[in-house]
Amino acid sequence: MRVVEYDGMLPPVGFSLRCDPAGGTVPHPAHICAAIRRDPALLYSFPGPDHSCPFGEPTISVTGTWQHRRLHSTFSVCTGGQEQSAGEWSALLPSEAEQSTVDVDRGIGLIRLGDPEGPVLDLLRGLRPAPAWCGSCTRTFRAGYSVGYGSGPVVPAQWRVHFLAGRVGAVAGNVGLSVDGRYAASWFRALSRELHGWRTVRCGAVRELVHTSDAGSTAIVWTRFFERLVVSAAPLGCPAVA
Repeated sequence: MRVVEYDGMLPPVGFSLRCDPAGGTVPHPAHICAAIRRDPALLYSFPGPDHSCPFGEPTISVTGTWQHRRLHSTFSVCTGGQEQSAGEWSALLPSEAEQSTVDVDRGIGLIRLGDPEGPVLDLLRGLRPAPAWCGSCTRTFRAGYSVGYGSGPVVPAQWRVHFLAGRVGAVAGNVGLSVDGRYAASWFRALSRELHGWRTVRCGAVRELVHTSDAGSTAIVWTRFFERLVVSAAPLGCPAVA
């Protein structure tokens, strides 16, 4: 099976899942397989009326086969009759906090520096076919909506991943990321006071908070308002290029 979480506050993510034996790219596949056996309704969705719901709640797609039966199900808390299954799937998959937390100098959420290109493409392709491997290139994975901070420009919400020799060399995001428990789009002065071990770099209208270690570098990039956060295996300065 393939399980995809999309239309939430972050770009889509997708996982493979198999049971008996449990496996795949999804975290804790045995736990999910056990949940499906307890509640087979997690695999079968039915049409229902749309209704109001909180913004940013993800939709879950489940495709593939189960016990030789084809699956093509979609669950949303915004659709009558699907709320419980959508909520259970959201609890079984990596949370928004897990996906948006920066591991300083190592990666963002589920993407780590040095990860092989193939699994990362499969994770971030969402409902689309996986693009061809490039070895060394930069790919953009959009969330399907736009984001702006303060009176700054409105731009597509997205991840940008730079691959070098078939592995992640840098990853950048402009969505709701957190660093050491701080919201990356907080005011620059507040972040510069609260994030210890970071240095301020200025280059014209661009300001960055930069952290560097043996593992890599991290930069929070600002003009007047927050623009993006970059984690790279290479040293970062002004301007951060990923």
